[in-house]
Amino acid sequence: MLAELLYRRFFSRPIPRCAWRLDFGADYADAILEKFADRKPQDIIRTLTRFSAAAIVRSLEENVPALGSLDTLISSGGGVRNGTLLQQIQDLQEIQDLLPQAPDSAAVG
Repeated sequence: MLAELLYRRFFSRPIPRCAWRLDFGADYADAILEKFADRKPQDIIRTLTRFSAAAIVRSLEENVPALGSLDTLISSGGGVRNGTLLQQIQDLQEIQDLLPQAPDSAAVG
């Protein structure tokens, strides 16, 4: 399942790219869930979380030339409330500090 998600045509588009409903929308989600219906729900959630982490890291690697020299990365959005997602991002990129910025907190200026 993870391989199929990661090798979606979306990722071969040139950057900058933006996902929209036809890339990962309800129809695609329904098709993936139907294809992998034999999997346990907790395994599907775990795989989707890993996919999210891998997609974020891939985007960072493709768009942030100095990424390898950064010790700290500030993250924002609803995903900062998902400790598993943040840990997987850190594990995949070997970022020393991944600092969550809660969506309702003041912006960093």
